[in-house]
Amino acid sequence: MPSPNHSHVVLGIDVNLPPIWWQVIPVLVLDETDWPDETGTTGITCVNKIKEVEKAGRAVEAPSNFYLFFSSHAVHHH
Repeated sequence: MPSPNHSHVVLGIDVNLPPIWWQVIPVLVLDETDWPDETGTTGITCVNKIKEVEKAGRAVEAPSNFYLFFSSHAVHHH
């Protein structure tokens, strides 16, 4: 079964980390106009924007007990 369209957003201090356990905190974005565009330059592109959209009532955070083991690396787009 395909997974729903999603992306991962991490705090700046968490970029470029070796593999560790990360707690998954799902956020359901209710308004597709808040979704990032294909280039990742508009919409929700950082944690602060997630918080803004949640405060406006257009997204809902659903903490979980689900963890993933992976690393984080910065990617620069051209």
